Amino acid sequence: MNVDEVASLLLLKEKTVSVAEACTCGLVGYMLSSIPGSSKFFPGGVIAYSGDLKQKMLRVSDQLLRAKGTVSEDVAIAMAHGIREITGTDFGISTTGV
Repeated sequence: MNVDEVASLLLLKEKTVSVAEACTCGLVGYMLSSIPGSSKFFPGGVIAYSGDLKQKMLRVSDQLLRAKGTVSEDVAIAMAHGIREITGTDFGISTTGV
């Protein structure tokens, strides 16, 4: 599924999405925002490359960061939850890794 199809589906279902990005440094948000009318489904996101910023901006717990590492699946899930809480969107997408 490409970004145009994702955008069409979000618009059809009247759903919203936000992003929390580390390793992609804004690429996912850029792709979503490149669709005409994207403000109807995409309010924005956060680039949180460091663990410290993941903790401060996205509410990822220090305990989780220490236990699992900043690029773990568990932290990616926490980042997605955090961005949803901050933005109030239906979906949150996160990227982290090496």
